[in-house]
Amino acid sequence: MRLSLAVGVAMLFGKVGAWWFTGSAAILADASESVIHVIAVGFAAFSFRISARPPDERFLYGYEKIGFFSAGFEGALIIVAAVIIIAEAVRKWLHGLQLQNLGTGTLVVAAAAVVNLCEPETSLTSVPVGG
Repeated sequence: MRLSLAVGVAMLFGKVGAWWFTGSAAILADASESVIHVIAVGFAAFSFRISARPPDERFLYGYEKIGFFSAGFEGALIIVAAVIIIAEAVRKWLHGLQLQNLGTGTLVVAAAAVVNLCEPETSLTSVPVGG
């Protein structure tokens, strides 16, 4: 999970830089996905650590259900990102598109895609919870 988080942060900076260079709403959408990825992986790591706790006086059946909250949180982030992307796309559409440095932006996003393809698959579902 740490590798996924590190790669996600690196890709986030690259994509935000590409958006900054180009002003492209499409690259902004891609950068928004990276923001969601970084926050969701961080929250999933936190949830995974919490879910391994044994039951106590406060939570008699344990902490395992925090995973559902983590999934709901990620879904809410996706909705927020969609609203931001739509608002930015409409704003650019109404005020005209003024794209710049598309070559550099495309190279940065392509490099991020290659990094994403090289990242090993990580999944919480393959890790047993609680032993």
